[in-house]
Amino acid sequence: SGNAVLADIHETLQSRLKRIRFLGNQEPTKWNEAVAEHEEMIAALSQRQPDRLAEVLARHMHNSWERVKNTLP
Repeated sequence: SGNAVLADIHETLQSRLKRIRFLGNQEPTKWNEAVAEHEEMIAALSQRQPDRLAEVLARHMHNSWERVKNTLP
């Protein structure tokens, strides 16, 4: 976009999110759950089902938070 400030903010957020993703998906079962959710998102997009996509995204965000929260001390 040519906006250096926005690019810096994006880079900072992405680096923090990488750590969170790592923490939340250390166990194979958690990783498999996350992958399955992404596959559901792709299916909903491919089938042009916006309501289903919204449901899957909301569930994924909730589950992602739970996976991360449960790994914190």
